[in-house]
Amino acid sequence: MRHLAQAISLILGVPWFFLIDWLLIFKTGLNQSQIQYFSFVMPILHIACPMIYMVWAIKERIISDFDITKRRERFSIMLVMVTVWGLSTVLASLYGNATLLNLSRAITMVFLTVFVITFFWKISLHMTVNTSGAILLNTLFHGAYLPVLVVIPLIFWSRLYLKKHTPLQLLAGCGISAGVMLAALYVSY
Repeated sequence: MRHLAQAISLILGVPWFFLIDWLLIFKTGLNQSQIQYFSFVMPILHIACPMIYMVWAIKERIISDFDITKRRERFSIMLVMVTVWGLSTVLASLYGNATLLNLSRAITMVFLTVFVITFFWKISLHMTVNTSGAILLNTLFHGAYLPVLVVIPLIFWSRLYLKKHTPLQLLAGCGISAGVMLAALYVSY
């Protein structure tokens, strides 16, 4: 069971950022030149920058492991995430369209909220990313992928089984990110 939980945790971790970027680039009505621009910029900002930072931070012993199990070690990576998504939102306002801008704002608000909460309490980043990704997917496809919501209890079980979080930390990661994402989308649309 442990290998299954680890596989779920791995698959439903960083790969979600690829899906989120794909959705933002190809499902927001961007024109061809915008697609080319954001196909280059977004993966660098959303995936490469945080991963390069993580590798560097582990090497420098700022972060002890890729799961960032210690709450106090989460501040720096969360600051990186808020910064890259904030920059992405600025670029969306300059070079994107209203849909991309609104979705970028929503995701930035989720990361900013989790960043602030991290000062006081450990919250599940896996639940945050999976919940936000599932909501984004269903928003852009008008609810056509509701079965994807099954990833939420799967990642909940995985992180709980691996003893990475308490049930309350997992529920908070899901509930807070869903609340912020849905509120931001409601205001935007």
